[in-house]
Amino acid sequence: MGAKLKVYDIATQQVITQSGEPVQTTDFRKYDKNAWLKGWKHSPVAGATSEFNQKFDKDVWIWGGSYHVSGSHVDDYIEFEVVDIDNVLGFGVGVVLDRYVESEPVVDGYRFDMRMEDGAYIMIGLYLRIRYVSFGQQSPVLKGRYYLRRR
Repeated sequence: MGAKLKVYDIATQQVITQSGEPVQTTDFRKYDKNAWLKGWKHSPVAGATSEFNQKFDKDVWIWGGSYHVSGSHVDDYIEFEVVDIDNVLGFGVGVVLDRYVESEPVVDGYRFDMRMEDGAYIMIGLYLRIRYVSFGQQSPVLKGRYYLRRR
């Protein structure tokens, strides 16, 4: 009898066996040595626009992510983009190369999950930027993670 195929779904943290049955696990690296999660936590400034930049020191594929906000105002929104802050590509400092989430309203206490079927390549030296626009009187707490894979 042959070995059973196991596929790991990083978003649900479940291994899907050949029979289609999910198996709960948190050790996704056991199934794909090139995949990992990059967690983050930020405190946007109340009533202002805040930007948080994550520089990558290796080539990666991003194929999704998730975030959760607590303490948000009803009009707050979030954006995710890839930015060339250091002019690595030569098109100018701070050029926005792509935006994956644009003006997405946040819902307090709700977890938003985004997965891209083909993923997106981010070369070494580029940044993932989170832009949070707050309209509230208190600073929200923003937590999340990127789903990444080495090239």
